[in-house]
This record gives sequence, C-alpha cells and structure tokens, in this order.
Amino acid sequence: MTRRHADRMTDQTSLAISALAALLVLAPTSVLAQPAPPPTPAQPAYGQPGQPAPGPANGQPAYGQPAYGQPSTYGQPVYPQGQGYGYGPPPPPPPPPAAPEHPRSPGEIFVGLGFGNAVCDNEKPNSDCPVDGAFTLGFGGGWRFHDNFAVGGELGIWAFKVRDEWQGQLDDKATDVTFNSFYLAPYLRWYWFDEGGIDPYLQAGVGIGSVTAEASNDAGTYKYTATGFVFPVGIGVDWYISDGFRLGPQALAYLHVSDEICTEEPNRDKTCEPPTRKEDGEREGLALPWRIMAVGTFTLGDP
Repeated sequence: MTRRHADRMTDQTSLAISALAALLVLAPTSVLAQPAPPPTPAQPAYGQPGQPAPGPANGQPAYGQPAYGQPSTYGQPVYPQGQGYGYGPPPPPPPPPAAPEHPRSPGEIFVGLGFGNAVCDNEKPNSDCPVDGAFTLGFGGGWRFHDNFAVGGELGIWAFKVRDEWQGQLDDKATDVTFNSFYLAPYLRWYWFDEGGIDPYLQAGVGIGSVTAEASNDAGTYKYTATGFVFPVGIGVDWYISDGFRLGPQALAYLHVSDEICTEEPNRDKTCEPPTRKEDGEREGLALPWRIMAVGTFTLGDP
C-alpha cells in the first residue's frame, strides 16, 4: 500500500468518528425537543360504551381475584350475609295463619221445633187428604269429619191436625182422631263455608218411616199404618251464637214410599198387604210431609 492510500484511509476514519460523536451529542437534544404525547382521555365507567371488559387481557384482575395489594376474598360469600344460598342464618319462618274467627267443632247435637203439613189432593176431602197442618219436632246429631262435610242421624216427628170430615173407614163420624208420621234416617250434610259466623248447609238422607192414623167412635176404632222407606232432603243455615251453640232455620221435605200397609177395622181382623194401585192409577202408600223449623245446634269438641 502506498503512503498516499494510507493517508486517505486515515482521513476517512477521522471523518466517521467525528460524525458519530456529533450524533451522540445531538440525539438527547432532539429527543428532549419532541413534543409531549397528548393526555389520555378519561376512561368510561364500567358497562358504558368503550369500556373493555375486566380481565387479565386489559391489565385488570380476573373476576373473583383481588386487585394488586388487596386481601384475597376467595371463599367469601358474594351476597350479603343471610341472603346468599347456603351462607348465613336461614330466613325467619313465615308467621302462622290467623285462627278462624268462629272455628267449627266436630260434634253436633241439634233439636228443632216448627210447623209443617203434607202434600195431598185438597179436592178430595175424605181419606185422600185427611190432614191440615202439623206440629213438627226433630232430634239428631252428627260428626263433622271435614270443614265442609258431616254425617249423622235424625228422628223427625209430625203430629198432624186432622180435618173434621175425616173419619177413616168408620160408618159414623169419628169422635177422636190422630194422624202422625215419623222417620229415622242417617244423613250427609254439605256445609258451604268452613269458617265464619254463618253456616249454611244442604242435607240429604235415606231411612225408614211410618205413617199412622187412628179414628174412633162408639162403634169402634179404625187404624191405619203404612211403613216403608223415606228420602229426606233439606236446606238450612246456622248463625253463630257462642262457641258451643248455633241457631237457625231449616226447611225439609221427605218422600215416604210404603212397602206394607196394615189396616184394622171394627169387628174385623188386622190385615197387612203390599200397596196397590187405586182406580185412578195412583200408587197407594205415598206421602210427602214437609216442615219449617227453628233448629238449635250444640257443638262439642275442639275445632
């Protein structure tokens, strides 16, 4: 290499070193001279447009993890004490329902007193329609096995007023007459309400009964007895008077269907026969007594 070439390389190396030194001196000055970046706008509230969901991808702790420097809440209930499932004491039980104002006792014993009659053909004044009104009595009791239902039994009695023209089968006018009916029947009652101061009901049953008549004068005595099945149906209502007593009206009628009719006339033996058809085709031994009574009911037992 010639001296001339060596001097040229030395000059180039000196020039490169000078340029590098100038760059190192000017670089900090140019950086400091750059303008500051604009301020970051306020972040919107969580749930507002533009707010990223929390999580590690956005520099926030994962759901359920504490923020940096905060104590861990792992295993702690999310809901306030007593409100979260399985956390805190159970809620207090609901208050018990209020007791009914007038509770129903299961045992019932009743007695009734009233008036009545029997349905018959008033156009036939003789033995076809011998009665004109009645005094009625009723005795019974039942068990209220449900708030709306009761079963029981009753004895019903009718003491009829006999028409003056009725004399049975006597040839002369009767001087002493009686006409009665009764039945003994189990029943089922349906009460509309299960509580309160008013207690209406429907009643129906089936049992046995008898219709008896007797007319007498100086010549002798005529007796008539018809026995058979009865089908009573009634409606009534009781009002609360006290814890052990109710009072109210009742209307009832029953169909009497005879299966045997016995008669006894002066100077003749007693005869008993099944009912037959009359000349007009009507069946013998049918009767339809009815009544309207005031009924007092005594209640027994704990509601």
